[in-house]
Amino acid sequence: MKSVSLTHKGLVRETNQDSIVNLKDSRGDYFIGIADGMGGHKAGDVASAAAVKELSSYFRKCDKSLCVESREELTRKIKDINGKIYKMSLENEDYEGMGTTLTLCVTDGVKAVFYQVGDSRGYIIGSQGIRQITKDQSLVQFMVDTRQITPQQALEHPSRHVILSALGTDEEYDMDIYEEQLNPGDTILLCSDGLTDFVPDEDIERIVRSAGSVKRAAAALVNEANSNGGADNISVILFEA
Repeated sequence: MKSVSLTHKGLVRETNQDSIVNLKDSRGDYFIGIADGMGGHKAGDVASAAAVKELSSYFRKCDKSLCVESREELTRKIKDINGKIYKMSLENEDYEGMGTTLTLCVTDGVKAVFYQVGDSRGYIIGSQGIRQITKDQSLVQFMVDTRQITPQQALEHPSRHVILSALGTDEEYDMDIYEEQLNPGDTILLCSDGLTDFVPDEDIERIVRSAGSVKRAAAALVNEANSNGGADNISVILFEA
């Protein structure tokens, strides 16, 4: 098993508001996650960095006591992180309204559990092709689900970047949890919308399969997003089971 991570500010944004956690504990379990500071809000980079710092510290402190079955513990920790970021936003006017997405995956190479807040994404690329595991907590996804628009219309909808849940913007938030069994050769991809807004799923799958290694695949995905405009920060984590 191995994992690689890569983040790039893209070709348009002046700062990178994405943050990444990519850790392996002493048992060999992996804790990987992406936080995308909310674009257009003050201090999105502060929010995403705070979330990742808290998670990284927690993972290192707990080490062997955390595993793919630790749903209650991680749910409590994410709730604690939400409260800390929200408190920061109330105490400093420069941080008012800041928030961050979080897509986190805990895996032992056999099972993967995804924790989802916002519209960063988790995929599995394997024998069934590329599968989006997480569902975007976004306005356009809600509109697709309620048949107000089609998935194709969602791609160009003016409200496509409006998310319905984030960490740090309020005392309450919604989090979805997904559990998947992994097969040998499966690849987990976590990414911010700076990738998926500019690289279609079928191209993501093609690049990952043809790259030859997860390290080369990560670089190729970022390069492809930049070649297609690079108008947002781009972050990817690839885990090979």
